[in-house]
Amino acid sequence: MRGIVKFNFPAFEAAAASLRALGWHVFSPAELDIQFGFTDELRAYIRRDIHVIVNELQNGDAIILLPGYAESVGAQAELAVAVWCELDIYTIAEVLEYGSKIATTQEAQPTDELQETFCTVAHGA
Repeated sequence: MRGIVKFNFPAFEAAAASLRALGWHVFSPAELDIQFGFTDELRAYIRRDIHVIVNELQNGDAIILLPGYAESVGAQAELAVAVWCELDIYTIAEVLEYGSKIATTQEAQPTDELQETFCTVAHGA
């Protein structure tokens, strides 16, 4: 997240570790940025992250939002695309509260169906 110390990478790393410990398959844009290097080419990151949301995630997959997402233009854009693609949306707090049994978007009852899902941690631009 631009404008946050270290681009909020520590929060992404902690979220990804927590999600993996719960059995989630995690795509974290921050991990890719760290692994392959970080440049000022904003549009490349936008294309990559939107590509994952539109082309890689399927029904039953989710996008997990970190604290501060509401102030992030990029996270808001990714959230809008995820809603448009009818993906499940959760905050990291919701996932950690319910563990591997989180409530679905449409129902108030917890479910086991998402434990093995692939998720993306939305990051801001």
